[in-house]
Amino acid sequence: IPIITVANDVPMKESLRRTYVGSNQFRAGELIARQLISDMGSSGKVILFYDHEQPYYQRERLDGINAVFKNYPNIQVEHAETSQSRDQVINTMRSQLNQSPDVKAFISVNANIIGPMIDEIEMRYQVEPYYIYTFDDGAESLPLLEKGKIDGVVEQDPEKMGEISIQQILKWLNGEKVPLDINGYFTDIRILKDEKKTYYQNGCGPDYERDDMYQCAEILYSVIPGSLKHFLHNAIILVAESSRFDIEIFDDFIRRIGMITN
Repeated sequence: IPIITVANDVPMKESLRRTYVGSNQFRAGELIARQLISDMGSSGKVILFYDHEQPYYQRERLDGINAVFKNYPNIQVEHAETSQSRDQVINTMRSQLNQSPDVKAFISVNANIIGPMIDEIEMRYQVEPYYIYTFDDGAESLPLLEKGKIDGVVEQDPEKMGEISIQQILKWLNGEKVPLDINGYFTDIRILKDEKKTYYQNGCGPDYERDDMYQCAEILYSVIPGSLKHFLHNAIILVAESSRFDIEIFDDFIRRIGMITN
């Protein structure tokens, strides 16, 4: 009987599975670590949250994350083990915030605990100063990304996982492909970014000076999707909300937008 693991693998030496179909979790860990460094820079304290039982897929993600961070001596990595109990996650996050007030970033290796992590941060602070990342296999990951609460999510491809797994098992049953590739069949992964949080972290906010406008125009143009009309609409609203708003600054900003888009 062919056994195929899908989405979450188990160690080959500890199971009878014939193959695996899903994300390369080691590469997913590398991807999220590289994105964090790209956003935060090459120094700062990062806390990794994961299950104390450390299921195999989380160990693979952690190995990928650590493989990247080991090349950056100025990144200090702290580990926070917790259960999936909401109360336990909140208590663990509270403890980490108390012990590490200088923390700059969080990675939720277990995506199922990102919700209570964010809730505890918001009990004390705003989330904008922190760099926060997770994976898409938690129910709250994408909604929190859309709300601007987290910076990035590793998106996987469950539809392709299902398609390939059915294809491979049919090939096995029909004798077209025996044996299956024991190392597995990897599906695509990519980073989804929260662009609103990106430009706030890059210095764009409601209290602009004129020099800040030039930087913010460039940031806005690079992150706001859609047509130029949509971009101008958002840019004008953002400037109009400035507590330092005056017509000279507004005109400078609009001229800067024209320079970028021409």
